Amino acid sequence: LEQWISLIANANTVFTASYHGLLYSLYFHKNVYYYNRENKSRMESFGKKLGISNREISGEFKEQPMIDYQYVDNRRRLYAGCKYDNCKQHSG
Repeated sequence: LEQWISLIANANTVFTASYHGLLYSLYFHKNVYYYNRENKSRMESFGKKLGISNREISGEFKEQPMIDYQYVDNRRRLYAGCKYDNCKQHSG
């Protein structure tokens, strides 16, 4: 696990089909792209909430501008701190 996290932490760009790969890539502020193979709705929903849906690769790869990590971090903190009943108001 430590080696896997180190690979992400030291990468310039990460391509992942793993939900946890996406999470760690965002934590380390990497230029990340993700594929949806399993748990499609989970990653799709997460991408929409954080405003990174354009990072999903479905078909031909197209490089995207760097992620606005100030925005993503704020959204991530918002969702991490809200209670289930309260989260619906933040789903925009």
